[in-house]
Amino acid sequence: MSNFFNSVMRVRFLNRGLPYIALFCILALTGWVYSDGLKGWFVFDDFPNIVQNPAIAHAHFTFSSLARAAFSSRAGPLKRPLASLSFALQTAAFGLSPFALKLGNLIVHLLNGALIFLLVRKMLGAPSVQGTCQGKCAIWLPVVVAGAWLLAPINLTAVLYVVQRMESMSTLFMLLGLLSYVEGRLRLLRDRPNALLFTVGGLLGSLALAVLTKETGVMLMAYALVLEWVLFEFKTASGRTDHRIVSTFIVLALIPGIAGVAMTLPAAINGQAYAGRPFDLSERLLTEGRVLADYLHWIVAPSLGGLTLYHDDFRISSGWLSPPSTLAAWLFLGALLGFALWIKKHRPLIALGILFFFAGHALVSTYLPLELADEYRNYLPGVGIFLAAFAVLLGEPFFRNRSVLRVGIIAAVIAFYGFVTYLRAHIWSDPVRLAYFESVHHPASPRAAYELGSTLAMIAPSPKSVQFSDALRSFERAAQLPGAGLLPPAEEIILSSKNRLPVQPSWWSRMAWDVRAHPLSPQDVNALYALIECSLKKICTYDTRSLGALLGLAVDGNPDRADLVTLDANYEVNFAHDYTNGLALMQRALALNPQNADYWRNLISLQVAMGQLSQARVGIERLRELNHLGSETRAIRAFTASLEKCARMRMPGARHAS
Repeated sequence: MSNFFNSVMRVRFLNRGLPYIALFCILALTGWVYSDGLKGWFVFDDFPNIVQNPAIAHAHFTFSSLARAAFSSRAGPLKRPLASLSFALQTAAFGLSPFALKLGNLIVHLLNGALIFLLVRKMLGAPSVQGTCQGKCAIWLPVVVAGAWLLAPINLTAVLYVVQRMESMSTLFMLLGLLSYVEGRLRLLRDRPNALLFTVGGLLGSLALAVLTKETGVMLMAYALVLEWVLFEFKTASGRTDHRIVSTFIVLALIPGIAGVAMTLPAAINGQAYAGRPFDLSERLLTEGRVLADYLHWIVAPSLGGLTLYHDDFRISSGWLSPPSTLAAWLFLGALLGFALWIKKHRPLIALGILFFFAGHALVSTYLPLELADEYRNYLPGVGIFLAAFAVLLGEPFFRNRSVLRVGIIAAVIAFYGFVTYLRAHIWSDPVRLAYFESVHHPASPRAAYELGSTLAMIAPSPKSVQFSDALRSFERAAQLPGAGLLPPAEEIILSSKNRLPVQPSWWSRMAWDVRAHPLSPQDVNALYALIECSLKKICTYDTRSLGALLGLAVDGNPDRADLVTLDANYEVNFAHDYTNGLALMQRALALNPQNADYWRNLISLQVAMGQLSQARVGIERLRELNHLGSETRAIRAFTASLEKCARMRMPGARHAS
């Protein structure tokens, strides 16, 4: 009897304890695989969002400082305050340390891996899944899905690309929401008390947190809808339709979804939303078929050279056969979706995984005018592909009696993912190595060439060094690539000017041609801003009249772009010293975007400088309306003090505008 009892206890330990031990080992392995990459530097969008954002870079532990940092991002309509706040808390504690920020990302990634393990484990208790994944499948499926996802090379940019904490942290809240939803639905089926409150409340709370981290958090409802349809089928324990769940999705998913499409689709159809892109709506939709097919390739069978930080060299599809892979990709995706719908009844986990992937791309890979491809967009959708793939390996009859083959394939796949991710992390550990790698493997990418130039310029000991000459050559090569925009020639001007070297007129001419010929992207606006800042801080000594002419062209060609209008206003005030015209341009920018607190601060500063005190008071009142959680309190106090001082002296303030 004692031996029998011990045997039962050992079996229970194997069934319950070993998966958690395995998960812990995989989490530790993931931390080790990424450890080398933590030594790397900031890249690309890290600079405008974090490094060059004073509200985050110089944050400190006061309520007003953290509030201002939280709402300092220019990314997204909601400002992504929770992600920005997390950056600010770390910089306040550790300074502007890329190691600390990347370590924070890694911790979020490990937490997400643990949540995926718990979510898959919890999903196996759903009625439609029971009987399709039993025994070792039920024990090990959560482990291998979480393990493959944690070590998947495609997820590296969500970890080592600091600003993409916006993606990984939003995913953290979405996973919590999905986990609470599945738990709540299982409680509903068992008629547990407060089960509906648990289900809906967890979903709502997680939705709010996810959206405030990144707007794509709204896709939590799409993921939840897929889980509900496949796992629970909107039914009660007795098999009847659960109208409470149906009503929940109508209120939280269907109505907001229709409203969101109604607000954003018209601008995409009439082309207004694509004004800053080198492609239109039809070209984007055609191209996204090939992008999604490549995503699947990069998830399942990644290669070190295929994965990259920059995908701006992705060829745009101009027709179904241009290139021919466009039609083939869409036929493949249609067949995959049809297969998922056909197999849903008999192999729900496989269907769930495929539909989960498509749900994750229903927003970012359709009509919205986003960039064509980014690896981090697969951060959560990729879970579905691993779920489907390993459900086949662990659950299908062909593999059930072939344990050695099954274990060998799974171990080889996860080991391969870990090895490729380790190599990628090593490349990312050194900014020069990363820049050269990206440029060599993606020679048609202007961003890769530009980043190589920026990196070499940063480490160049003098203008006579080899690194400096190579930097200028990289910028020149980047400028000649299709879709380069204004960044490379602007950097040529800045680098030459601040080192007191001649500024070639052809660089200004190239930018002027680009402004006339192509829509201006956010990176182009950053280039113009960098030119202004470099001269304003007396670092650059180029002829600012060329800059004024360029800004005039940009505003003339884009009269409804508030960001360009405010740059022109900056030039008129600080370089042309035409305060009247600068004031008119600032007011025009605010008419185009009245919710931008930066624009109000600029206007009030100029009004104080010009002695327009009553108008400045009106501006301060508008700024109070935008004082979210005290983010503008410091600026309001400073402006109020300036007004009081000017009123006492009965004279205008100093002739200076920010």
